[in-house]
Amino acid sequence: CDPTHLHKFGREMEYANYHYSGMTKKEEWGYMLVNSFFTDGENEFPICADFYIRQEDADAEHPFKTVREICLAQLDYALKKLPLWLFVADAGLYADFIIRELRQRGLKYILGTRTTNKVSINGKKRITIAEYLNELTDKDFKPYFIDGETFFLHTVEVSERNIGKEKLLISYKAGDEKDIKVNITNLLQQGDESLMNLLLKRWKIETWHRDAKQHLGLEDCQMRKFGALQKVVCAILVAYTQLILMKKAVLLKP
Repeated sequence: CDPTHLHKFGREMEYANYHYSGMTKKEEWGYMLVNSFFTDGENEFPICADFYIRQEDADAEHPFKTVREICLAQLDYALKKLPLWLFVADAGLYADFIIRELRQRGLKYILGTRTTNKVSINGKKRITIAEYLNELTDKDFKPYFIDGETFFLHTVEVSERNIGKEKLLISYKAGDEKDIKVNITNLLQQGDESLMNLLLKRWKIETWHRDAKQHLGLEDCQMRKFGALQKVVCAILVAYTQLILMKKAVLLKP
């Protein structure tokens, strides 16, 4: 599950407003779309895409829900139809109550986390993840060669207040050392190489964002009525899924 932003919209668009963009790190005019995507290594497709409506813009027809509430609603919809065991999301969806909700549903998770969060390592005094990051050197990371590219991963078991035991995952891609990814997981028994592969699965939703915007017209559609935009998004979800099915049929063709 992951939010993305649509910004190329005129000021007359219904329900459009300023939203914080994690990519540009500033407020931008447009829509925030909360997406969920399924993959099991062989099959993959988008599950849901719902618009976040700010509280001051909400009404009886479009009641207010936080991004995290939208995400949980999409998860519950998916659980009714799909064999899910692992939930992956970026730091924008991290919250203690999200972790509790995932555990209540019996799910494993890998969640992006804020470096300001405090953890305890080996029973020692809690420190921020940022402080722990500053202690690491290149020797603390192990390389993994996956699909022709090199990734580095450091893992350590930690304890978070009100959460308990988890594993901290710190990773980056060779050549992009400044873009360090920090995640937390309850997959305590999973091997590090397996965890690195699972971390990379999250990029499936980024591929969906890119393809929907650049190749299926999501970024450039211009409609004044919110209902029409919702129909366009639904059509793009169907089109994307159909393209995936067509590709798979071609690959399976003898």
